[in-house]
Parts: sequence; structure tokens; C-alpha cells
Amino acid sequence: MLATAALGEKAMSSFRRYLAGALLLTMAVLFSDSAWAFELTGVWATDPTICDKVFTKRGKQIVFAELSDLYGSGYIIEGNRLLGKVARCAVKSKTENGSTIHLMARCSTGVAAENFGFEITVLDDNSFSRLFSGKSEMEATFYRCTL
Repeated sequence: MLATAALGEKAMSSFRRYLAGALLLTMAVLFSDSAWAFELTGVWATDPTICDKVFTKRGKQIVFAELSDLYGSGYIIEGNRLLGKVARCAVKSKTENGSTIHLMARCSTGVAAENFGFEITVLDDNSFSRLFSGKSEMEATFYRCTL
């Protein structure tokens, strides 16, 4: 009887280890996409050589340089906020499909507010291509800036 009880406890212990391992593996698979997701947060310009002309530091904060639009375009992305030189956007939804990120955002220029769809194609860790939904003529590539 004691041998049967010991065997049962050993089987339960093995089962618990198996279950714990399976749970860890499942969690790793389920959350692996978010762990490897492309990080949009940062400062982005249309040319990596003009970052210091498009952006400047004001204290600890990075802002658009006064004459930035003479040199190129850029974004400051912080969480669900996209800041452009003339527009401020709040991301309402974000879906990822492989290297493509679809964003729906509410953008305001101070004069008007409108919903926009963006499609971002990740080119590498430090660049992406942006396309406004349905407007291929407005495609632009942006590069991560380090200031």
C-alpha cells in the first residue's frame, strides 16, 4: 500500500512539473509577438542625416526645431501619441500583421480634426515606410534619430 502511495505521489510530482513546463511554453508562445514587436516610440525623420536639423532638445524633451520643415519631415512618437510639425495624433487602434502595422488615429491640426489610417511597413529596426491608407503617392520612409 505504501509503495502504491509513493508511486502515486511521484506520478503527481512528475505531472505537476510537466504541467508547469507546458504552461511556461504556452506563455512564451502566446506573448512572443509582443516581446518582439517593432518599437515605434522614438524620434523619426525622413533622412537620418537631418535629425539635428528637424529636432532639437529643450531641456530633457525633444521637440521640433523652429525651421525643421525646411529640411524634411519627422515624427515624435510617444506611446499612443504621434506628433508631427503641424498635427497631433492619438492612436485609436493598432494591429500588426507580420512586418506591417495598421494604425487608426485621430489627428488634429488646431483647425480641424480627422481620422486617418496609416500603414507602416517595418524595413529594419531603425526604419519604416509610412503610407496613408489608399494614398500611395504619400508614401515616405522614416529613420530613427538618436540625439
